[in-house]
Amino acid sequence: EGGQPMQHVLQAIKCLESIANADPPFLPQVEAEARANLGVVLLRHTDNVREAKTNLEKALRIVDDLPISLHFKCCVIDQLTTCHAVLGSSAPMLRMITKGSELSRKTMPTKTRDGETEPVDWFLFFQGRHVQLLVSQGHVKDGIAIALETVKGVESQGDEHVLQARICLMQLHLLMADSTSVYQQIEACAPILQRHNVQNGQNGHESRPSDPAIMLELQAQVCLVNSLLELRLGNVQKVSALLDHVWHTLMQLKDLSTTTLIPIEYLEAIVALVRATISRLTGGFKPGHDIMQEMQRKLSELRQLGPCVGEGETASDVQQYPCLANYLILKLLLLESLTIYNLTQSNVQEAYGSIALMTELLD
Repeated sequence: EGGQPMQHVLQAIKCLESIANADPPFLPQVEAEARANLGVVLLRHTDNVREAKTNLEKALRIVDDLPISLHFKCCVIDQLTTCHAVLGSSAPMLRMITKGSELSRKTMPTKTRDGETEPVDWFLFFQGRHVQLLVSQGHVKDGIAIALETVKGVESQGDEHVLQARICLMQLHLLMADSTSVYQQIEACAPILQRHNVQNGQNGHESRPSDPAIMLELQAQVCLVNSLLELRLGNVQKVSALLDHVWHTLMQLKDLSTTTLIPIEYLEAIVALVRATISRLTGGFKPGHDIMQEMQRKLSELRQLGPCVGEGETASDVQQYPCLANYLILKLLLLESLTIYNLTQSNVQEAYGSIALMTELLD
């Protein structure tokens, strides 16, 4: 981006190093914060991942026995997990994920109340990373075991946390083509969503009322997974009805102008992809092509959402920005659909171009 931004990065590194290595030293909390920030700067703006890891490890050792906030400790653990991922060290990465899960589990209240969601949020986050690691290694059944453990771990917490855990579980069952288990999870989610009366967010069964916007989004996610299952089973009419419901819900979320767990553009892109698949299966090639063009527009919007999806497309970038992995999967699926469409229309040259782009992504 030019010399000026990098100059600022180098200045920041020097300032943080001077605080971290001060003689006499600052208070432990100050040194820990400086080392944590130094690690983040090195990880995000340089190739010196090992030095970033060293500073983050020192920061974590300093605060291990200090009354420091859970948020700070979990952020450091998360960044350390990313360092190990970039370095390809799966065993240390798993140890860090487990440490984060246990730390957040120990601080979870018996029941979630106002202002006490952070431990549960971090627990779900680290459990999710554990599942993601196992699935990337081909251990989907082990991932299901962790997801079941997560559901059990949050069952006394807010309904939104229970739904997040169950959605993760149903996605894994879908990956294993276990239709019966997916339906069981959808049925388990149904009374929770009905109890909340998603349209107005009313709920008298929790000590802490859930955010209506989050419940709307989770409802959309459940319907989306359901549509993918029905698509696999060939129930096209059911898929169309479910997608209409998802789309209506996403439009409601847009009207609320609220922060979502997953970018709305990502969910919209999945809806577009499924619609394109339905059009292709029913012989509607032109509508399917138009839908794919709409999906390309959604992906362009996703790239403008920030560093999580717009910093680059290398393996290192994917490890540092987990959202980017979702973006790349969508891009790959779009190219696959475009290839199939062009082959059915005898557009060999265009199909070859899509295949070449897919090859670049896989490399």
